[in-house]
Amino acid sequence: TYALIKPPVQEKRRETNQALGRVAKAEREKPVYDGKIFCGHCGRRLYWIHYRGKVYWECSLHYQGKRAKGGFCGNTRQLTDAEIQKAFILLQNRIFDGAVTVQQPRIRSTKRLEALKAKYREMLADAGNYEEKSLADIILWIAAEEYAQTAGMEDKTIIQAVEAAGRTSGVQADVFQKIVRKIIVTETELSFELINGQKIRSI
Repeated sequence: TYALIKPPVQEKRRETNQALGRVAKAEREKPVYDGKIFCGHCGRRLYWIHYRGKVYWECSLHYQGKRAKGGFCGNTRQLTDAEIQKAFILLQNRIFDGAVTVQQPRIRSTKRLEALKAKYREMLADAGNYEEKSLADIILWIAAEEYAQTAGMEDKTIIQAVEAAGRTSGVQADVFQKIVRKIIVTETELSFELINGQKIRSI
């Protein structure tokens, strides 16, 4: 006769989770907005937290502060997927209905671009007196200004994506990817920054 071989602990846990309808953290499919949600106070990304059956997003610096009992960020907001999805559906429908005017916040001028380039040349000539971060920042600003010379292109991309999708009652991942750059969260507000730089507060 053969002795019954007990399944390993991991296998037993998997079977228990399956029986209870639980999904292992590693097996959960992360939503389209993962990596695009940022704290409006400290600028850090929000973590996707799974705790005692609850799933929510929380400022990574606040979360780390709690664990270290330091409270590094005061943003205590715990944002659910349902809240994010509801806000995005509302945003998409408002754009489709014309309740939100899609327009790049400002027209960048070539004058500003030239001023940035001149500043960069000045900093490069005296690089020893500047931090690497400062040089990297101004390079990013220059790139942003150059990209913005195509002003209006992002507006059209947003409008076309929303019009093609139409009104919706569910989150359309492809539309989100095409029109949203990031989500900004404070304790009282949730805002979307579109790919054209426009910020729209959810209502």
